Amino acid sequence: MGGTQLYKKWKTDQEARNNRRPSKGKANRFSGK
Repeated sequence: MGGTQLYKKWKTDQEARNNRRPSKGKANRFSGK
């Protein structure tokens, strides 16, 4: 039911955000979820 696609889109979004701003403790927090 598109679960993988949703995850893929979310993962890409997270990566894009990480590339935009420098990796810091906050970024790690979001990655944990």
